Amino acid sequence: MFDLIFSALSAWNALGLFLMAFVFLAIGGGIVGYSLFWRLKAKKIRGRICGLMMGDAPTEAEDSVQTNVSAEGSKVGGFIVIFFFVMFPLIFSGIGAWQAYGYFSLTTSGRYADAVVVRNESSHDSDSGTSYKAVLSFTDHSGQEREVTDTISYGSSPSFDTGTRIGVYYDPNNPVRFVIDDFWHNMAIAIIFIAFGFMFILFFGLIFYFGNREKAAPERTKKKKGSGGEFYYPIYEYKSLQGERMEHIEDVGGTTFLHCLPGREVTLLMLPGDPPKVKKASVLGLIFGLFFLLPGLFIANVAVSQFEISFLSVLFVLGIIGYGVFRVYQKYLLIPEEERRKGWAMIRSGEAFKPENISYTSSSKIISGSKGRRMTPEEIRARIGSQKRMTVIGAFVMILIAGGLGVGAYYAQKSMIEYSSRGIKAEGKVTGFESKDSDDSIVYHAIVEFTDQSGNSVKFQDSVGSSHPSFKRGDAVSVLYLPEKPSAAMVDRGIFNWVLSGGLILGAMLFLWGALASLRLAASVRSGAERTAL
Repeated sequence: MFDLIFSALSAWNALGLFLMAFVFLAIGGGIVGYSLFWRLKAKKIRGRICGLMMGDAPTEAEDSVQTNVSAEGSKVGGFIVIFFFVMFPLIFSGIGAWQAYGYFSLTTSGRYADAVVVRNESSHDSDSGTSYKAVLSFTDHSGQEREVTDTISYGSSPSFDTGTRIGVYYDPNNPVRFVIDDFWHNMAIAIIFIAFGFMFILFFGLIFYFGNREKAAPERTKKKKGSGGEFYYPIYEYKSLQGERMEHIEDVGGTTFLHCLPGREVTLLMLPGDPPKVKKASVLGLIFGLFFLLPGLFIANVAVSQFEISFLSVLFVLGIIGYGVFRVYQKYLLIPEEERRKGWAMIRSGEAFKPENISYTSSSKIISGSKGRRMTPEEIRARIGSQKRMTVIGAFVMILIAGGLGVGAYYAQKSMIEYSSRGIKAEGKVTGFESKDSDDSIVYHAIVEFTDQSGNSVKFQDSVGSSHPSFKRGDAVSVLYLPEKPSAAMVDRGIFNWVLSGGLILGAMLFLWGALASLRLAASVRSGAERTAL
């Protein structure tokens, strides 16, 4: 009976991984396939942006709201603004900096010791929330056993399970002052506090700076155009294959329009038809699709490596296929019989697969009212100032995010370089699993046992967890550990060891590229290079 239950759970787990891989591959493959179809089948043509559509525009009454503030009230309000928008964020940054200083001072000048989590202390707040602090036991350099409580607490579930072996750095003069040898456990809150404080000050500082600069300009009007909640859709002008001038409104809008000001030339992709189907040429679809496709391939590889053919696994697969066929057949019956005959006839003749008969995007015959109304040159000019400010502010926010990701990538890469250069490889065995409850799922971490170079048996918990176990009990795995810290071992996944640092570097580069592109865009508008049609 137990073998039957275990076989059913294993089959269900493997099918869950296959389903997850299928979802990622379907989304990523669909996006990549859609982009490749346009690039292979469509004709590349030149066009230009001839206008902008504006949706959800505010009313004229909302645009012309004016506020009068007394001089004395301005002084009081200014003091409150300075205190709230400067002192309050600095307090957050100071707390984060102090916590970071404590962590780095102990990891650089403190002593290392192996520790074990003996229990987790829980506390409750007024909102019935629960937070946990790990209680650890270790032996200091004098041979005295210490039992200490972590100063960092997290909610929902303990950060470390009871029995987990982990390293600590402690102050030799005061061993109860310690930090756990886990960068993100100690630095996550510190980084958030520091980033929040500086981003808060920078964001509102830029708004205050640009606002005062506008007030100081005497030639500028006091009446400001509100642009909150507006969406902008570029209108592309191009010539069809017959030489006819046509327009196409972009299907996807945005809250900014500096990148699509009228007069700018663009490369378009056109599929023949009456009217032709048009979209802007871009590689963003391929990049976005790869973000889904690559994780899908990784999950599929794990699923295939774990899948075992058994009676229950075959039964589950046939059941899922049968259910899918049944649902598709139900949808098929809802199609009128005349349309079904016509569809099958088009498939047999090959007409259904011609580009002009495939609805991949909306055509150039778009009802303008569905995207709002066409903006006048005066309306575009009135909004360029606020668009530039938001673009510059967004660029600085992206620079801060890129900096945070870069710091994380540096420490993640530094740790992996240390393991790669000084680490010792050993063969380990999966002896069990530790499960942690999150808000809506259970995450499993493998417990691995190996023998270090001194002949000691060491157990550790794999740092990588998933909703479906990545290994089976008894699986042999490759282990990488540092000779002075065998309890801080890791499962050697080869090139995948660099996924964290590589992902952080890639994220930092993307945000930095976005920031530089935004600053360049704002500078080009300021110089008048992108205002030829206004």
